[in-house]
Amino acid sequence: MIGNDSYRIWLSGLRALDDDEKRIEIHRTCRHNLSYFAWLFFPRFFPFPFGRHHLDWLQPLERGKTYVVVAPRGSAKTTWFEFLLPIHRIAYGLDDYIIIVSETATLAENRILDIKRQLESNSLLRAVFGDLVGLERWKQDDILTSTGI
Repeated sequence: MIGNDSYRIWLSGLRALDDDEKRIEIHRTCRHNLSYFAWLFFPRFFPFPFGRHHLDWLQPLERGKTYVVVAPRGSAKTTWFEFLLPIHRIAYGLDDYIIIVSETATLAENRILDIKRQLESNSLLRAVFGDLVGLERWKQDDILTSTGI
């Protein structure tokens, strides 16, 4: 397992900054560091150090690459690719659209619901990125966020 010591050091450095400086630093750093984005905004979903395979998944994504991951059940593919990554892409306005694909429509809708809940209620996410909730479409199976995704 890979520890999060560098994250803790970065996080402790934020304490010296005022609120606006913190927001700017968080926004800047987390754009290209998905592990910091995960630990900072979603500690309940990412409470443990990441395995080497998780960091291997992140490296191409942080460089803007797309690829397919094949991994066994229980390796957190859904949490990374159908939860964290879509929220990150929405927060930074990095895509024109995101499609959530799952074994059933109900499972896909549940993933969208998880994303919607975070966009609506994650106070730190809202403090750093503003209101990401869209006004046009905010349905069970189709959303349009304030960043146009």
